[in-house]
Amino acid sequence: MTKTGVIASEWAVAGEITVKNPAPMAATLERLDDVFYGTTYGCLNAPASVDAAVSGSPGKLVCNYALALDGEVNGENVATARQILSNGSRQDYAGVRRLTLRRRASHRSIRA
Repeated sequence: MTKTGVIASEWAVAGEITVKNPAPMAATLERLDDVFYGTTYGCLNAPASVDAAVSGSPGKLVCNYALALDGEVNGENVATARQILSNGSRQDYAGVRRLTLRRRASHRSIRA
């Protein structure tokens, strides 16, 4: 047998998206999408309320995500929250972050 080295596999990325509401009234979100490496992952696919600010502290909604990847990927993670305004129209808010990858496991390749 010949040891050929380490093979990186089972790549994954995980984190949380936090939507903050500084307004004195609750905000209703229609959806919260996470776009990673060109693919949209719905973090929140149904209307949800983000609490109103209280005593200067913004209300917030937190959505956790975890995605399996095909390999090492460098790029950006874009989260977009769509708010339903009181007049029925929609307003999008987006945040962009560089991604952080972590390897879940590595396997040694052995060739016989």
